[in-house]
Amino acid sequence: MLKLIISGGQSGADLGGLLAAEVLGIKTGGEAPLGFRTERGRQMILQSRYGLHEGQSHGYAFRTMNNVINSDATLIVATDFNSKGTVQTYNYCSQFNKPVFLLPAYALDFRGPLREFVQSIEVLNVAGNRESVSPGITIATRDLIIRALR
Repeated sequence: MLKLIISGGQSGADLGGLLAAEVLGIKTGGEAPLGFRTERGRQMILQSRYGLHEGQSHGYAFRTMNNVINSDATLIVATDFNSKGTVQTYNYCSQFNKPVFLLPAYALDFRGPLREFVQSIEVLNVAGNRESVSPGITIATRDLIIRALR
């Protein structure tokens, strides 16, 4: 049973996962870069509202790796599965033998497979495109997760 949704807190899919968890009453957390850095600047709300902790590096790679390691599986939501961060997340999942579910941001028939994927997962890492790569993905990710898990 899903008990925790984590992410790195970046704008886009990461934030969408946290928003969905909040609506569904699921605890949130994860690791953010040093200074709670996102493409929109320092976001202290990641700590105060979503319970993320501050990582040791300003870069995104270290927190991406730690979130993969500290979860049971990763959900990647994207319109561009070849973006640098998305590829990096997928590669960490492979490297650490973690299950990964790739979900197109505007998928129509996904509820059953996603519900089945998270059925035996307690900690889900949500990752994917940032808002500047895929405008609207924050809300799309939030809505996809809510529809699948409600």
